Amino acid sequence: MENMQKKIQVFLILLSNLFPLYGLFHLGWSPYNTVLVFWSETIFMLFFFELKAIIRLTRGQFIAFALFFMSIPIFIFSSIHLAIATLMFGTSGLSLQWDEMYRLISVGISAISSGIIIMGVRHLFDFVDFIRNREYDTLLSKQNQGGMDTLFMRIFFMQFTVIFGGVISKTTHNPVLGVSLLVLLQTIYGISSFLKSKKS
Repeated sequence: MENMQKKIQVFLILLSNLFPLYGLFHLGWSPYNTVLVFWSETIFMLFFFELKAIIRLTRGQFIAFALFFMSIPIFIFSSIHLAIATLMFGTSGLSLQWDEMYRLISVGISAISSGIIIMGVRHLFDFVDFIRNREYDTLLSKQNQGGMDTLFMRIFFMQFTVIFGGVISKTTHNPVLGVSLLVLLQTIYGISSFLKSKKS
């Protein structure tokens, strides 16, 4: 049963990371739209992380209350990063008005709802696995900070790969190449970090 759950989660990681490429080549998504799918993962990770913290609080682990405050700077950092990604993938230049940025983001999100849903299902399954395995009973410590260290590394790596892909897109004038590198790095890191977490 546990082996089957692991296979399902690996499949969902592959699907959520590779589906944006399908959208890019077959659904008419722009390179910027595919980047938005990956950025949406930040929201899902933070949302389910907060739910896990709430559950820990109900189990008497009051130290989990601090996890709420730790998520705030991560969200601010990710929001700034979204603006940078918009400049790199959403425009031909490096200048953009706020109203134009809002239009690009809102239109992009509506166009990629299927990719966002798949990303959400992936993290929902991870949350269900957290409940099923009663991971909330694991006491928080310096070695186990409720997954905050893992969360930070995953978000940081995602932001880094998006920026890296944006630099490649701008320097080569080939957004598809930048997005392809982004997908490749995200897929490799996603699977490796998941397998590592299951060994620990």
